[in-house]
Amino acid sequence: MESTTQEPTSDDASKSSAKQDSAIFAKWNDFKAGLGGPVRFGVETVEFLLTLIFLLIVIRQGVFERRYIPSESMLPNLQIQDQLIVEKVSQNLFKLGIGNDFKQGDIVVFFPPAEAENGQDIHHDFFNTFVRLTGLSSDIKFGPITIFPFLPKAETAYIKRIVGMPGQKVEIRAGDGVYIDGQKLDEPYLMEEPDYSLYSLGDLFNSSIACGTPLVHNKDFAGNKGPIIVPEGHYLCLGDNRNNSKDSHCWGFVKKDRIIGKAFSVIWRDLRLIPRL
Repeated sequence: MESTTQEPTSDDASKSSAKQDSAIFAKWNDFKAGLGGPVRFGVETVEFLLTLIFLLIVIRQGVFERRYIPSESMLPNLQIQDQLIVEKVSQNLFKLGIGNDFKQGDIVVFFPPAEAENGQDIHHDFFNTFVRLTGLSSDIKFGPITIFPFLPKAETAYIKRIVGMPGQKVEIRAGDGVYIDGQKLDEPYLMEEPDYSLYSLGDLFNSSIACGTPLVHNKDFAGNKGPIIVPEGHYLCLGDNRNNSKDSHCWGFVKKDRIIGKAFSVIWRDLRLIPRL
């Protein structure tokens, strides 16, 4: 009689892995149980803090983060000091081939180009990266007390509306509006029509100088009569309060990889800032 050998199934492999994980946790708990009181307390405190940091990173990078509006550039739709949720689920799903990418009209939060911040770009050292990942920074206070004085301040982020998509030709006509590929863009959300015109890359360069944020990395724009066509992997972003907003008409295009997420919902507004009827 021939003997047969049953091959292990995926369920068997899962059960084996679960048993190994349980054994590791059991050994870890036995190790902690053998420690002295103060040492055990220290180990469990570190364990708790690492778990908390891990959860902060998962939530902040994978799901959402909170931001507030520091200026009037998005009036009348977003008020100064509004606090809002910036969602990240849709862009993370899109990276997996699910759902849609950013689209025209989306309000996005992003790290601005270096030109917008007097040449100061985002930093990639350990502490600044930790602040971006977790949201913990020296900005967090309890009354007059700074909770994390050893951490740097959070880096500046802007909030604007996507107006120009990759590959689109953009014109801005003073007193009229934005034209995309020759067609006027319907923008019912505006505070008022722009009081400036941009028809060419040269106009964009001159506008950046007038704003005090010269495009030092795009000096080839100077005198360039070519049309303003949004490069691949970039967006042209403007504030809704078009004439009181430092945006793409001042410092050029926004790279997609600098976008933090999409504004989802206002969660708090100071009612004292709303005019009484």
